Amino acid sequence: TEGQQSKIRPMGRLKQKKRLGINHAKQNRLLLVTSTIPRYSYWMFSGYVSRQWLDYLNDQFAFCLALTPKLRTALKVRLYSKDYNWEQLRRWKDHWPDVELDPGKQKIDNLMRECRICISSYNATTYLESFIMNVPTVLFWNPSHWELRDSAKPYFEVLKEVGIFHEKPESAAHHIINIWDNVDKWWTSKPVSDAVNQFCERYSKTSKDIVHDLYKELNELTTKHEHVQ
Repeated sequence: TEGQQSKIRPMGRLKQKKRLGINHAKQNRLLLVTSTIPRYSYWMFSGYVSRQWLDYLNDQFAFCLALTPKLRTALKVRLYSKDYNWEQLRRWKDHWPDVELDPGKQKIDNLMRECRICISSYNATTYLESFIMNVPTVLFWNPSHWELRDSAKPYFEVLKEVGIFHEKPESAAHHIINIWDNVDKWWTSKPVSDAVNQFCERYSKTSKDIVHDLYKELNELTTKHEHVQ
């Protein structure tokens, strides 16, 4: 497993992100970032597969339902750029015709600049980047769809304790309702900052010179290997 592999080091991101320099508390958008997957499963990984996407979509609809009318007006839903014949645009318009939709064409950085809070609804790159960019972020997904390895569970438990990670869409919505008018107080609080920093140090580490850091680690591993021989 990961914890038993002495050669595995958390080197960080090759694609570096920077803080946006935006006062997100003054922004009026609530950004929900969604995803899709091919209709027919062809590989195994920790995430929803095939028709489970419909369950995932129902969770997004449940999240919208749990929001206040004011926050539904502020909501923008970022659809995944590849539809895979799920007709996600039509499904959203049928259920929530007044919610603003982005078909996945705009740069995600531009959407994050406009939002007060970013919601990531799946376990992938989006929230790793929003953490680094210092965008107030809330996560929610079905843990039965996105299974975690044992070594990662303590990190997500900490995120759960400070209100970042939720396993139910309604829980995420209620938390957002509670912090919406004072998001800075929550996001900059020591427990939340510590949780985000701890998570990033492990899974989304930044570096001032990633090439130098990679060289240093590889050189150290090579030297150790030569000494063993």
